Amino acid sequence: MLHALIFTSLTILKSRVYLCNYAILQVFMAKMMTSLARAMGLLVAQPAATVTTVLYYSDLLPRSVDFDRFVRHELFVESDNFFLHFLVNFLKCFW
Repeated sequence: MLHALIFTSLTILKSRVYLCNYAILQVFMAKMMTSLARAMGLLVAQPAATVTTVLYYSDLLPRSVDFDRFVRHELFVESDNFFLHFLVNFLKCFW
């Protein structure tokens, strides 16, 4: 009897954890999709400025006055630009 009660309690607890993880995953994916759509919009509207800004913040662009005029610092001041931050950190690590 006690063994069945413990098993039932663990099953309920496990299902609650799965639901919590699923909810967190849904929120994360919604934020990433919004950020990805914003990044694609920036690439379509201002491709040179967006690529230059990503390369500048990932330290792959040489520091030059000619390149600095294309860099848009306001892209990285916003905290909800997750995809561009991910892209910059990926390039910093693996390039």
